[in-house]
Amino acid sequence: MMIQRLLGFVCLFLSVSCGGANDGDDEGCAPVTHCHMEDGAAACDVGFHWQDPSDPTNFRCEPDLACPGAKDCSHRDCGPDPVCGLDCGTCDVQPEGMCRDANTAVTYSPVGSCLEGSCSYASDEHLCEYGCDMASGVCMGCEDNCPGANSTQCTSAQLQTCVVDSHGCLDWSTSAPCESGFCENESSCGECDNECSAVEDTLCDSANLSTCVSDAHGCLSWGPEESCPGGFCANGASCGTCDDQSFGTDDGCCPSNCTSATDIDCPMPNCDLPCIRFVDQVAAPGGDGLTWATAVDAIQPAIDEAQRAVEECLLTSCQVWVKEGTYYVYGSDPSHEEHKADSIVLKPGVELLGGFAGDETTFSERDLSQHRTTLDGSDQADGENHVYHVVLGDDDTVLDGFTIQGGRATAASGMDSEGGGMHNAYGRAPLVRNCIFTSNIAGTGGAVYNSSAGAIFRNTVFMYNMAEQAAAMYNNGTDSDTGISPEITNCTIVHNQATGTSTNDTLAGGIVNNHACHTKITNTILWKNLPNEISSFDDSYPYVRHSVVFGMNMGGDGTGGLMTTQGSFLDNPRLKINPNGSVTLRHDSPCIDAGIGNGTGFVVPSEDILGQARYDDPGTEPNSGTGSPDHVDIGAYEFRGGDTGADPTPCIRYVDIDSSASSPDGLSWTTAFTDLQQGIDNAFDVVQWAIEPQVCEIWVAEGTYAIYFTTTQTVKMRADVQLYGGFAGDETERAQRNWGAHETILDGCYSVCSADWRVNNVVIGSNYAALDGFTVTHGGANDGYDNNGGGMLNSFVCPEIRNTKFKENLADDQGGAIYSTCPYELKIDRCEFTNNMAMDGGAVAAQVGDRVTITDSSFTGNEGNEGNGGAIDVYNVDELVLTDVVVSNNRVNHNFDYGGGLYAQYSSITLLRVAFDDNTAHQGGGIFTSGSLDATDSSFTNNTALDGHGGGIYSTYSSPSLTHCTFNSNYPDDVYQP
Repeated sequence: MMIQRLLGFVCLFLSVSCGGANDGDDEGCAPVTHCHMEDGAAACDVGFHWQDPSDPTNFRCEPDLACPGAKDCSHRDCGPDPVCGLDCGTCDVQPEGMCRDANTAVTYSPVGSCLEGSCSYASDEHLCEYGCDMASGVCMGCEDNCPGANSTQCTSAQLQTCVVDSHGCLDWSTSAPCESGFCENESSCGECDNECSAVEDTLCDSANLSTCVSDAHGCLSWGPEESCPGGFCANGASCGTCDDQSFGTDDGCCPSNCTSATDIDCPMPNCDLPCIRFVDQVAAPGGDGLTWATAVDAIQPAIDEAQRAVEECLLTSCQVWVKEGTYYVYGSDPSHEEHKADSIVLKPGVELLGGFAGDETTFSERDLSQHRTTLDGSDQADGENHVYHVVLGDDDTVLDGFTIQGGRATAASGMDSEGGGMHNAYGRAPLVRNCIFTSNIAGTGGAVYNSSAGAIFRNTVFMYNMAEQAAAMYNNGTDSDTGISPEITNCTIVHNQATGTSTNDTLAGGIVNNHACHTKITNTILWKNLPNEISSFDDSYPYVRHSVVFGMNMGGDGTGGLMTTQGSFLDNPRLKINPNGSVTLRHDSPCIDAGIGNGTGFVVPSEDILGQARYDDPGTEPNSGTGSPDHVDIGAYEFRGGDTGADPTPCIRYVDIDSSASSPDGLSWTTAFTDLQQGIDNAFDVVQWAIEPQVCEIWVAEGTYAIYFTTTQTVKMRADVQLYGGFAGDETERAQRNWGAHETILDGCYSVCSADWRVNNVVIGSNYAALDGFTVTHGGANDGYDNNGGGMLNSFVCPEIRNTKFKENLADDQGGAIYSTCPYELKIDRCEFTNNMAMDGGAVAAQVGDRVTITDSSFTGNEGNEGNGGAIDVYNVDELVLTDVVVSNNRVNHNFDYGGGLYAQYSSITLLRVAFDDNTAHQGGGIFTSGSLDATDSSFTNNTALDGHGGGIYSTYSSPSLTHCTFNSNYPDDVYQP
C-alpha cells in the first residue's frame, strides 16, 4: 500500500513535470523527453524506466540500458540531475572575446547543454570604463599614477598631492607653487623660519652686532656676530660708544667704565635753559621733545630724557609739559611682558606737569580748568586690564595737574597690593599738587600708599577710590616719633570706601595712619568716606588743623587717636557741583575763609586746584570765618562766587533709539542721543565729581538697543549715573514711565544669535549706579579671559538692580545673568531671571562681599550646566537675604552637582516668604548649603535630588531654622543633614 501511494505521488509530480516536456526546464537545461502522459499521469517512454520510485526527490526516467556509444550519463552542464547527453567535446568551439571598438568589449557565453545536439554561444557587449585592450579583447582596469592618497611630491618648487579621481584611480593633482619658492625634499615644500624682518636690519645683544641676511631661497636669518668695538650695545639695534662727557656715569648710553680716551659718539643732552621737554600723544614719531612742534608722544621717555639733562647738564630741575588728553599707562613699557607692572616712574629732579593746551610758551599760560590731562591705568583696548600702580613716586619730584585713575593694586600681598593710583615706597617723598585721584583700587591705599614717606599733597582731590583698608590714603610710619610723615594741605577727600571686614575701626574710607605716623592735615575736607574718615593706630597721632572731618568720624585700636583738631569742625561742608564737574563750595559753606594761611610750620598754596588765587574773595566780599593769619578757604577749590544758593538743576540725559536729531545733545527727548553709551558718558562728565546732587539720570525710550553693534560692545555704567528704561519717549516725570508697556531691551546678540555671536557682557556695572526698567538678553561670556556674567558683570562694584528682566544669557563659567564680586551689598529688587545658563549659578553668581539682597523677584528655568546652583550660587558672601522670591524649575545638569535652586558655601542664608518649586539637582534639589539657614513662611514643593538627599534642603552645617515653612512632594526627602 505504501508503494502504491508513493507511486501515485510520483505520477502526480511527473504529470506536472512532463506537462511542458517540449520546453526547457526552470534552469535553462534541455527538456526531459523521456516521459509522457498516460491516463492523466506521467509515465516513462519505451526503453526507459523510473530511476528510484521510492526516492521522491529524484523523479526521472532513465534508459533501461547503459548509455550507448559516446553518451555520457554522468555529464550534464546544468540542472541538479544527470541525464544522458552528448559528449561536449563534440560541441562547437567557444569564440574568444574581442574589442568592437576602443571602449566596447564583446564576450561569448554557452547557451543550453550538449543534449541532443551542438552547443551555441550568445554574445554580450560591455562598455569599458578605462578602455578595451585590443590585444586581449577584454576591458582594461584602473591604472594608478601615484603611490597612495594624500601622498605628495615636490619638483621645481611645485607641490602635487595624490588624489582619487572619479573612477577611483590615483593620480597627481594640479601643481601648486610653494609659498617660499623652493622644495625642502622630494615630498614637501620648504618654509622660511625668518629670524629677522628685512635684509640689513641689525641686532645688538650682549655687545655683539648681527646683520640680517638672505639665503639662496630668500629666507632671512641673522648673520655672523661681530663684537661691538666699544664693548656694549647702545640699544637693541646698534653698538654703542662712550661719551666722555658723561663723567664716567652709567647713563644708559655709556657703561660706567668709560674713560675720556674712548670715542665720543653719544651726544650730550640739550642743556638750554629753561629745561623743558614736551609731550603730545598725537605727536609725529621721531621728535626730540624740545618744542611743542617736535614733542614726543609718550611720557616716560620724556621723563628719562629730562633726568639725563639734570644729571649731565648739572641742573637742579627739568620740567616735562604734557598736553591735554588721556595717556594709557597699561602697555606703555615694551620691556614688560606683564603690563600690570607698567607705571609712570618719576625721576629725581623732574617736574611732571599736565594741563596744557599744547601751544603755551610760559607756564603761567596753563589753564587747568580747560585742559584735563589724565593718566589712566587701564588697557586702552577694552579697559579690562589694569596696572598695579599708575605712578611710582620718588624724592625731589613734582606731580602737578593730572587726573590719576584706573590703578588696580589687587595682588594677594606685597607692594602690588598697595597704592593703585600712586605708590611712594622706602621713604620717597614727591610733591603732588593740583591733582585728582579717582577710581583706583587696592588692597591697602586705594589711591595712594606712603611707606615711611614724607610725601606732600596740596590742592588735590581724592574721590571714588576703593580699598580693603584706606581707600584714599594709607600712611605707614617708621615706628619712631621722630620719623617723617605726609603733609595734606587744602585737599578734598570725599566718597571713598574701605571694603574690608575688620571690626576694630582700622579701615577708613579716607586716611589710615599706622606705625607712629603723625600726618599733618591742614585746610582739608574729609566727607562721606566709608566706614569712617580717619583711622589711626599703633602710636599714630595725626595733626588736624582747620579742617572738616564729617561727624568727626575717626577710629583707632586704642593706641592711636587724634593729636589736635585746632580750628576744625564737623559741619556739612556744603559742597556743590559745577557744569565742569568740579567740587566747589556753596555760598553758604562753612569752609569759606575758615582755613589757615601761611604761618609758622605751614605752607599754604597761593592758588587753588584750578589756578585761581587764594586770599582774594571776589568783588567787595569781606573776609569771614575763623581763618588766620590770612583768610583762605578749606578744600581744594577756593570760593569764587556765582552761587545763588538755589539747588542745582536735576541732571537728566535722554536716549531714544528712534531719535532723528541731527545734532543730539541728550538734553531733551527731541534732541535725544541714539547711543546709550554716549548718554552715559555725557552724564558722567557732569557728575564724576558730584557731591550735591549726587546722581545724573539717563531716561531711555522703548526699543531694542543692539549692543553688539556699538563701539564698546557693552553698556559701561558709570559712578553716580542711574539708567532708567521703560519710557514711551514723551514723559516729563520719571513716575510717568511704564517699563511693562514700553520694553527697553539691551540685546547682546548679532543677527545670528549663536553662543559665538554675542557680546561678552551686555552690561558692566559701577559703584553708585543703578540699572532700572530694562530687559537684558543674549549676553555670552566666553572670551577666555573673563567668562563670567553674560548679562551683567559687577567686578568689585555694587550697583543697584531694579525692575529688570534677565533672560537667555550665557556664561562659560559663573553667573549667566549676573556675576558679582561686590565687596559690600549687592541689591536686586523686582527682577525676573528666565532661561539663563552658566557652569555655576545659572542666573546669579556672587563671590565675596558683605551681603546679597534679593527682593520681590523670580528665577525660572535657569540652569547650572556643569556646576552648582541652577538659579543662584553664592560663595563666601557673609549673608544672602531673599524676600518674596519665587525659585522654580531650575536645575543643575551634571552628575554630582548641588543646589538646583540655590547653592551657598561659607555663607548664611535668610529666607522670608520664598517658594522653591520643581527644582532639580544631584543633591539638594531646592537648596544646598554649607552655612546657616533661617527660613520663615517659605515653601518647598516638588523639588528633586536625583541621586542623593535633600529634595527640599541639604544642609551640611547645622539644622536649619524653619519657621512656618511647608514641604510637599520633595524627592527623596524634605530636609537632609549628614
